[in-house]
Amino acid sequence: MRKAMFVFLISAMLVLSLAGAQEEKEAKKNVMDANYLVISCRIDSTVSIINDVVAKVPEASTLSEHATVLNADKEQLASLKEGDARAYNDYRVQTYIPNQKAANKALVDTKKSFKTWGVSNEVQDELKASADTLKKSFGECKSGAVKDYGLGKVNGYNALLDELERKIASMKEKNAELDTTGMQKVVDDGRVFVDELEAAINAATNEEELKAAVKGYCIKNGCKDGKNFHIAAKFTHARLQAVLDVVKDEGNAEEVAKAQGFLDAAKAELDNVGLSHYTKEQRQAVWSNLKDAGKTIKGIINSLKEGEENE
Repeated sequence: MRKAMFVFLISAMLVLSLAGAQEEKEAKKNVMDANYLVISCRIDSTVSIINDVVAKVPEASTLSEHATVLNADKEQLASLKEGDARAYNDYRVQTYIPNQKAANKALVDTKKSFKTWGVSNEVQDELKASADTLKKSFGECKSGAVKDYGLGKVNGYNALLDELERKIASMKEKNAELDTTGMQKVVDDGRVFVDELEAAINAATNEEELKAAVKGYCIKNGCKDGKNFHIAAKFTHARLQAVLDVVKDEGNAEEVAKAQGFLDAAKAELDNVGLSHYTKEQRQAVWSNLKDAGKTIKGIINSLKEGEENE
């Protein structure tokens, strides 16, 4: 074997890192976008209700101050969501939510004063009908945000799978001996999994069904009560197995058997987990075996490399 091949094989053992990090970054942005859409819908609904009340009940003019504050919050959050997630969440929790609660309370207090102000039953009925319509629109807007979030999740998962396919193609190009069939199967199975998520989202007819669909599928291990594909562990296992298969005939038989044992143990645990959420013990069993397999395979490759250099 050439020295370059040894270097390549060691680099090919690296577990998911950049792909996983990018997925997490995109997921956080997706969450912020969806959260902002819900907040924007809520603010628009509240401000419209306030404007309607002020237009029909002059005594309630001070409500406009709350509308002004909420509109300012909407603009600030729109700006913050394009940057740091922590700054966005800090503003949302510390500033926007208290302002929204204050506006809601002011509306309730205002309605309590209708009788004192002599607001007619006709006007009150008109305000109630208008508020009900706006609340319904908010509900529809919120459902749309949940669906957008879900489809964003689908897009993020597909982007991760695309990146893995690029890695597979690159590895195959650099070393024709590397059998990438196992890695490709993981990606192909992942495509089916993501297609199921997308189908569930598109089949949902209400917000609750949408939430259930979105929370029901995680390509890694993020759904406690849903289906988890465990792509990081599956792809890492397939990649380590492919590397071991390249060197197993030339490597130390005992070390090869040890590495294969670690890989088999990890695979058995993954099969046992299935689509469930890892327990702490299961996660430890899977990843400790993969880590030990990687160390052992690296040792085999380094021994072969040293042997070639000494010839």
